[in-house]
Formats: sequence, C-alpha cells, structure tokens
Amino acid sequence: MQQLIQNLKDHNRKNNYKSAPWWTQELTIKRKRLNALRRRYEKTHTTELREICKKTYHGENSRYQETIKREKINSWKECCNLTSNPNLWNTVYKIATNKHTRSLSMTTLLKPDGSYTSNLNETVQAMLDHLIATDDQTGDTEYHKRIRIQTKEPNQTSDDREFASAGHSRNELADKLAKEATKNNEICHNKIPKSEIVRQESEKTITKWQQHWDANTKGLVTKEYFPNIKERIKMKISLSPNFTALVTAHGKTKAYLHCFKIIQSPECICTHGSQTAEHLIFDCDRLEKERRRLIVYTVQEEDSSV
Repeated sequence: MQQLIQNLKDHNRKNNYKSAPWWTQELTIKRKRLNALRRRYEKTHTTELREICKKTYHGENSRYQETIKREKINSWKECCNLTSNPNLWNTVYKIATNKHTRSLSMTTLLKPDGSYTSNLNETVQAMLDHLIATDDQTGDTEYHKRIRIQTKEPNQTSDDREFASAGHSRNELADKLAKEATKNNEICHNKIPKSEIVRQESEKTITKWQQHWDANTKGLVTKEYFPNIKERIKMKISLSPNFTALVTAHGKTKAYLHCFKIIQSPECICTHGSQTAEHLIFDCDRLEKERRRLIVYTVQEEDSSV
C-alpha cells in the first residue's frame, strides 16, 4: 500500500510539471553543469582557487543564458512558421489576456455492459441510447395507438387550403394565383425578400458614411489613399502595423516625432525634405530600389487582374 501511494505521488508530481516549449536537452545538461560549478564555487575557501571557480562559473552562466536566448528565438520562429493565422499577435494577445480557450474533448462513458466508450462516436451513441427511449409499439395503449393513426392522417381543418383544387393541376393553380397577385394593388412589405432589405440598408449606411467621410477634416492622409468608402470595402487588404502607420501618417517618422517635440529635426536622412510617410513612398533616395520593386509588382498585379 505504501509503495502504491508513493507511485501515485511520483506520477502526480511528474504530471504537474510543465516544461517550457523552448526547453531542450542541451539546456538541461548546461543547467546541471552550471549548478555543479556554483556549488564548487561556494564550497571553495582558498582565495586563488575561489577566484578561478568564480570566473569559470560566470563564464558558464553567460554561455547558458545565451543558449536560452537562442532557443527562445528559434522556438518563436518555429511558431511563426507553423501558425496558419496571418496575424501572429492574435494568439499572443489571447494568451496574455487569458482569452485563449482550448476545445474540450468529450470524456468516456460507462456502458451497460461494464466497458467504456473508446471514441467520440461511441460516447454520443451511448448518450442517445440512454437518454432517448426506444419506440417500442408492443406496449402502446389505446390512446397511443390513436395518436399514431392521427399523425399519419392529413390535416383537414378550416384553416387548411388545398394546394390544387379538383379540376386544376398544380401548375394551373399556381398560374391562377400569380395572375391574381398582379391585379392586386395592395403593397405588402412582408413579401420583400430579407436579402433586398439588407442590401438597401447597407447602401444607405455606406452613403451616410461617405457623406461624413467627405465632410470630416480629420484623417486627410488616409482620405488620399481611400477617398471612396464603397471601393475600400471591396478591397482585400491584410492589415499590419507598418501599413497602418503609412496610411495614417502616425508612424515613427521624423516628421511625426517632431510634432510632439520628441526629436529636434524632422529632416529625412536623405536630406531632401521632411521625413513624412508620403516622402518615404515617393521621394526618398534611400528607398529608390524598394520603390522600383514596388512599382514592378503593382504593374504585374494590375496586368494579371485585367
């Protein structure tokens, strides 16, 4: 019994320990070596030997910290390559704000024969067999039998309307009703499709949005890139911090930082003007190579879309 309790304690202790995803066997060996050097340094009392052990320990500690940093970077790169989400920071934000939820798998259930379910299909089937009774007609009373007969008979009430009356085929009756509808001048808004209502309200919203956008004096730089709201909504743009900084002129450009007196001069490093987002895109000499590459890529995209 004592051995069984000890085994359970060891098992729980192992399961509660969570290793970092970037931890490797190399780091385990280096950590053991570093701890051994630290103990040797603490137990050495001779001045000369203690100084040697101290240098050895600090050197090994530096290499240990560099290895940890390298493994963290490699782990992050691997995570970036494996993730399917174009915005890598979504997962990081959810984990940091404790909004990252994991899908819970259904547990196993004990079946009537004493065995346990082994997969999701068996678990669902066991729940259905237990919660939903079998439709056995052998134990039906007279009341149950009358209910079964009524469910099979067609409804014959005053509210029912025949789809096709005697002497009329279904197509003929449908044509007759369609002609009657064309002669009826009464307008019923309930007959407008839901999709049409959504389309009309969407157009009204976009029109109102465009009016506010044209009358607003803020966001002038963004308005130069996207003057038309309807056309902007049709565009499929992958947003990023750099893209947002360019189209809003709120990035870390010298002109923007100079407005808040963070730096002394707004002049670009090319010395040909103030370093604004527009200057970097169209005029800066330092970005001439990137600018030509962007023009070629844009022309190719336009040709392929034609």
